[in-house]
Amino acid sequence: MGASLSFLQSKLRGRRRKVYEGDRLEELRQAGTVAQLWERLYPREPTGTRLGLQRRLRQDCIQELASVWRYVPPDFELLYGALLRRFQVDNAIVLLRLVTRGEEEPEPERYLPELPAPLALPTERLLTSGNVEEFIEGLPSDLAQSAARALPLHDAHESGAFIEMALERAWWDAVCAALRGVHRHREQCAAPLRVELRGARLTAVLRAARHYELGWDELRTVLPRWSGEHEPPAGGRQGMASLREVFEDPSPAKVVECCAGMKPEDTEDLANLEQWLWEQAVRRADRIYYSMAEGPSILVCYFYVRRNELKGLTRLVEELHYAEQP
Repeated sequence: MGASLSFLQSKLRGRRRKVYEGDRLEELRQAGTVAQLWERLYPREPTGTRLGLQRRLRQDCIQELASVWRYVPPDFELLYGALLRRFQVDNAIVLLRLVTRGEEEPEPERYLPELPAPLALPTERLLTSGNVEEFIEGLPSDLAQSAARALPLHDAHESGAFIEMALERAWWDAVCAALRGVHRHREQCAAPLRVELRGARLTAVLRAARHYELGWDELRTVLPRWSGEHEPPAGGRQGMASLREVFEDPSPAKVVECCAGMKPEDTEDLANLEQWLWEQAVRRADRIYYSMAEGPSILVCYFYVRRNELKGLTRLVEELHYAEQP
């Protein structure tokens, strides 16, 4: 139904105080077990498993961000809806892994949060797909079209990684298309998204270079692309020419050319590198969040705030779980 931006800004700034980040997140680390963390976060509910807690955290994040959707002004609703499709793509990737793993009785309720009706996937149909081609046919049209183009890579390398990349690319395409329709404060809205995309492209290139035998022209068909304004110049840091150089030479020395401020020894572990790159996007979102007195960019930044909270809580669950193992 839409609401004034001043109303939304006031609402979201008030909610920020309840986010588990910084000292509030550190306080949760005092929980010694996953069960104790359950009790701290949901004291009126019975405790459950690690996967159950992670699913619940994801569900809460989706519900929180979706609760804002109906208040978003009409000229920004398309972009906000495109951002929320992040969770649709995440669910599609989990379902793809369950299908390709070939489990006899996959239990999606252990992994998948429910999505708002506009974002819901035909979970049962996807889970009962006889093959990857049938799975793709059950996806929303834009995801299906992008995933279908990755089938030759999937077949050649017998890996679902390329279809996952194609799904990610479809999300970025939708976000960029929606961003072009934003006429107020577009650059502030685009800034954290652009930083995240640069990091996503770099890690995708490194993962492909280190684990698969394929050519650059094959890889770029599934690489996420920035089709908005201010794409890095072809030869600039994290432009396509630079990414191709990293693909051809994925050494730490070459990677740090795209990651100013990172040490070469810190680029060898892709998980750590991915987290470092993600934090750059969160920092950009935070700077905009606190510097802008008005404008729609607070919605984009709040999207990052909540996703970052989810990542931090999910990591904490993992840490506690593995600390309990003998």
